[in-house]
This record gives sequence, structure tokens and C-alpha cells, in this order.
Amino acid sequence: MEVNTLILLGDDIFPGNIRKSSSCLDPEGNPGLSYNSHDEVTQKQISATWAFTLEDLKKLIESQTTKQTYTLNFGWHLFPHMEYNSGDQLKTIVNLLKGFKNFNLLKWRFANGYDLYNVAEEKRIAWFKTQIHDIIPKNIMFHLVNVATCNTYKEHLPGVTVEPYFIYYQRMLVKNLEHEFTANKGKRERYFICLNNYNKDHRTSIVDWIKFNKWQGSVDFSYISNNRTLGVQGNNTTVKDDISLWQDSPPHEYFNRCYFYIATETHYKQEFISHILNEEHTGVPTFISEKTLKAFHFEIPLIVVGLPYSLRALRDLGYETFPELFDESYDEELDDSKRMTLIKDAVQNLMNKSLDELHDIVMQDSVQAKLLHNKQLFLNKFTTSPWRQWEPFKHNPW
Repeated sequence: MEVNTLILLGDDIFPGNIRKSSSCLDPEGNPGLSYNSHDEVTQKQISATWAFTLEDLKKLIESQTTKQTYTLNFGWHLFPHMEYNSGDQLKTIVNLLKGFKNFNLLKWRFANGYDLYNVAEEKRIAWFKTQIHDIIPKNIMFHLVNVATCNTYKEHLPGVTVEPYFIYYQRMLVKNLEHEFTANKGKRERYFICLNNYNKDHRTSIVDWIKFNKWQGSVDFSYISNNRTLGVQGNNTTVKDDISLWQDSPPHEYFNRCYFYIATETHYKQEFISHILNEEHTGVPTFISEKTLKAFHFEIPLIVVGLPYSLRALRDLGYETFPELFDESYDEELDDSKRMTLIKDAVQNLMNKSLDELHDIVMQDSVQAKLLHNKQLFLNKFTTSPWRQWEPFKHNPW
């Protein structure tokens, strides 16, 4: 059985003409390769070793056998220009290493499990192809958070391993290990829950709409930046300045007294994605995060206030959505204003029902089967995460 160990790269391992960027999430500085993929969110006992000098790296590569191989770890930028404007830096690294014995056993990993928006990927793929002529395709792997981006890479990079990879699974489960969640199958007293932190136009639109309709007594919602909080599971406070303490652990009682969840995603407007990335987009920017994935952990139907094709991405991952509750045509609407109208219409349709009617819809066998499927798939996504080959997680209570 082959054992593979990740190689984490020191900042100054390569000659000075090979620039690096400190983080795959950082837009600052000159374009360059990222050595930090930000995976280590659960525990530090990973199957990895450091290489701080080129000599260190040479020893590791040349020590490989068919039973012990190594994988070079790189981040994959949120900002595509950081790679495609980096010139031949990756090719230069390949040229430095290809003379080492056992080079063809070496694997190459490029990863971003946090944020990718499926913008300017054609430019990045075209650049990447110019850099990898001397690497066997099967030795290359991409672990990427964006489903649409994964599909594009699979199409254009035959033979390369491309897998969806969400850091959020391990992060959410680790944060909730000590707080077991059991879904309430009885009558509930609220229509929906909607969690909001930072001020965003689409979140303000939803919160203002709640207030306009005077639904405060019928729904649960937060807007932490505006000092409306729901607290943290196991703690009745929310510390705004340390998001890691609360973002993955909302109070279970609120999910258990609501029938559905409005997930207000990180981004909504497509032109804003182009603005922050400083890229023209020819396709449709897409993105889902832990804000959407919470629904599956907490076994609740959802509607997503986010970029187009969010539900399509979920279905591509194997999750079930809920057309029996919502008109899901909003997900295919590319006009941001029209999409918001369709979302509000879908929610309004449920708000026009009594809680007893909503209970009967949500608790019907077919909907409950979907919720259980989604919860099990959520857990399976964690246990089968590509990261698990280097980070065996010791707590697996399910």
C-alpha cells in the first residue's frame, strides 16, 4: 500500500527569481505561487513534512519508492491573475526538480477550500498548461471549493485529478462535536431562520423586508453587524471580533423551532465579484460556503440568497433541494434584481400558509427522506474529503 506524505514548502526554498505569495487568499503583492493552501483547521497531526531548502526537497524526492511517495503542496489563488500573471515560475520549479531521481513519482497538489468564484479560469488554465509539460497528468491534483470550476478543469485538463473540496465540512463538524444536534420532529413555532453577520446589500434587503412585513414574532434572524444576535450554541453571547468562535455554531434551539432556512450567502451581485477580482467575467460567477451548507448539518430545507446556480452546484454535489416548498426557478435567473424578487415570492408563498400547513409539508416522508439524505451526505463529504488522506481525524462519532 502506498503511503503519501505532503511536503510543506518553506518561504525561501526556491531561488529569489521565483516569487511567492504568502496566501492563496491574499490579493496583495506581486503575482506568484502560493505555498499556503490553508487546510489545517482541525488538528496539526497531519502526514506532512517540511522542506526549507532545495537540498531538503531533493532528498525527499529522491528517497521516494513505490510504497512511499510525496506530494508538493501549493495554494490555488482566489485571485486568478496571481497565477496567470506569474510568468514561468511554476515551469521554473518543474525544471529545477525534473532532474532529480524519482521525479516521476512526485505528485503536485493545488488547493483552495475556502473561496473561488469561477471567474477568469480560462486564462488560468491556459497559463497552467504552459507550465506542466514535464509532469505526468496523473501526478497532478486539484482540490477546489467551486463546483463549476471543478467541472471546467475536468474538461480542459484530461488525466488530472480534480475534486470538489470544502474546508467547511471539517470546520463545522469540529466546532459542533461537543454539541450533538437532534432535529425536532414536533410542531415548531417559527417559519424560518436567517443568519447574517457583515453588512451586505442583499442581507439588508432581506432583513428590511422582514421588518416591513412585521414578521419579527414569526421568524428568527440575526444581523450581527447591526447588533442583532442569536448567540452561540453553549454560550449566550456572540463575540463579533472573533468570527471563529461562533460562525459554525449557531444555537440549535433556533434551527429546531423553524421550518426552513434562508441562507444569505457571502456574495449576491455578479458585478461585485468581477470588481473584487478585477476580472471581466464571461460566464456566471458562482460560490457557496458554510452559510449554505449549515442547512444540511441542521436538517432543514433551505432557500439560497446568493449567486445564480447555487442550487445547481448543490445538486452536482449530490444534495437534494426542495421544489415542493419553493419555486426554485430563482436559481436560474441571472438578473440580480429579478432573482431577488423571485426569492421573496418563494418565501412569501410559505409565509401565507399557517404553521400547521407548513408542518405537514416539511414533515411529509419525502421531505424528511431528503433531509436525512443531505445530513448523511454532509457527514460523508467530511469522511471522504481529499484532505483526509493527510489528516486522519480521530473523532468520528457518526
